[in-house]
Amino acid sequence: MTVLSYGLLDYLSLPYVFPSCQKGGNFPFCSPSIWQELKQTQAGVGGEIQLTDAIESLMTTEVVNAFHMVGVSYDCGDKLGYMKACVEFGLRHAELKAAFNEYLALRTLQDTSSIAA
Repeated sequence: MTVLSYGLLDYLSLPYVFPSCQKGGNFPFCSPSIWQELKQTQAGVGGEIQLTDAIESLMTTEVVNAFHMVGVSYDCGDKLGYMKACVEFGLRHAELKAAFNEYLALRTLQDTSSIAA
């Protein structure tokens, strides 16, 4: 995994300033002030308060830093994304990977045998 750190000038224009940002994850580091900004942020699309709106507002009063990760990231706010992250964790965990691989192999065999039946 490669990590680049930089101060943000405009959160939403990152993919245009750093084209590599389109392929990785951009993760802002916000001060505790972000909580007050979120309280003051109006609901946007879908009636949800958007973190990006709060970050843009915070950037008018203080520096917000971020790092850009090149590698795989998973949307753990999505059920399937969370499940993918758990599987990857299990496959890479030093103590669990052998038992987890065995479990997955058995599950795969069970799934294919139930399909054939």
